[in-house]
Parts: sequence; C-alpha cells; structure tokens
Amino acid sequence: MALLSLLLAPAAAHSLWVEAEDAVEVGEVKEVYSLFGHASGSAGMYVPLMEAFYLVSPAGERLDLATEEGTWLPGFGRIGYLSGMAAFYWPGDYVLASERAAGVYDTGWHGGESNPMLVKDYAKAVISAGEGGDKTWNGGFPLEIEFEVAPYEAKSGDGFNVVATFNGEPVAAEYTAWYWTLDAHSSPEALRGTAGDDGSFSVLFNKAGPWMIEIETTTDEAGEWTATYSNPYYKEGDPVSYEKVWHRSTLTLWVR
Repeated sequence: MALLSLLLAPAAAHSLWVEAEDAVEVGEVKEVYSLFGHASGSAGMYVPLMEAFYLVSPAGERLDLATEEGTWLPGFGRIGYLSGMAAFYWPGDYVLASERAAGVYDTGWHGGESNPMLVKDYAKAVISAGEGGDKTWNGGFPLEIEFEVAPYEAKSGDGFNVVATFNGEPVAAEYTAWYWTLDAHSSPEALRGTAGDDGSFSVLFNKAGPWMIEIETTTDEAGEWTATYSNPYYKEGDPVSYEKVWHRSTLTLWVR
C-alpha cells in the first residue's frame, strides 16, 4: 500500500498532515501524529514511504522523533498512521513537521500526456509550550506557509493572512483551505485560489475546529532520481528522469 502514495496523480492524491495538541505545558511529553489520506473519511488512510518526522524547537533545533506505526485511532477507526512522543523541554513555540519520501510520478503511466515530475510533500503544525520563549514557525521546508499571527490564536470569523515562500522568496502558489469534514478536492465549500505575486492570500475561518491550509507549486527542474523502491515502472536503484519538481506544503491548525 505504501508504494501507491507515489503512484497517485499529485493534484488528486491524498493529503499529508500532522496532528497534535497546539498548547502544552513546559516539560510535558505528548503523543503526536502524521497522517496520510483524507481527514473527512478514514477509508484509504495509510502510512506512505516517509522521509522524516521531527520537532523543531523554539531555538530552531531539529529533533527527530522515534516513530511507531499504528492501526487504530479514535475518531478515524481502523487506519494506518505514524506516531511519536514529543518532549517540550523549553518554553516557546515548536513546529511538528512531517515529510514524505520523494518519488517520480508521470501522468503518461495512466494514459495522459507524459510529464514526469519529482513529488515532494511536507506538513506542519505549530505548538505553544508555556509562556515566553522563542517562536519557531518554519518547518525547514523549501515550500513554506508563513504567517504573522500564531495559528493557535485563530478564532472562528477571523481572516488568517498567509504568505507562501519558496526557498525564502514569495511564490504565487496554488492554495486550498478547508474544514476537516470537507473533501478538499471536490467540495465547493473548500477555498481555492492562487496567491498573489507577493505570495500572499487570506483564509476566512467560518467555523471552529480543525482546518487545513495547503499550497503547491511546480518548478521546471529536470534531473534524475535514483529509485528507493520498486513499482511497475521502475526498480529500486534505477535512475529515473524527471522534467519538473512538484512541491506541496500543508499547515493544520485548530480554530477556536
């Protein structure tokens, strides 16, 4: 099943996201989660091939997490998911980050026009620990969702201003924002659009609860990827050429 995550068309594929309590006490140890699928329905959720699952401390230090795969999660039922225990030793804001393993996908494999691309997928959430301390809001991804107001301060009825950046520069990324019970790809209630040339866009939260904000962009970067797994189109160790790189980054947050 894990290999299927890199065979799906990126624009229609499952979403990668993380979940955790967004407010903890200094010194607490909490279970945190990385999920892949559709939050609105548990069918088809599983653990894809993963590159990393880590916490970024308030000082910007990356702390890799030991992980376990689970098979049952309250609220979702019988699914595959990744979890770890995160320790919040210092006051300040942390980033919980997850990164799926890269892989090449070509629409030509399924009858479309050939367009091989290297797929890269990232997800993050911001966690507040106690009072004071530094505030780290970047996950260390090439494609970042940046903001001026902490996500854990968002309230229903608020507008949330976002800037999409790629390698530190604003980018006119495509975006989708949705309440967790919606299907991001088909629901007319999901918010969709393109960021301005300055990377900016705004999301209006019309109800309280879990939200996801997702941005994506494609760059014209040709290259060759060494396959880390086998599928019907290549074998592990094969050099696989691609013409573009597709990046996606997702922020999850709880709106009060």
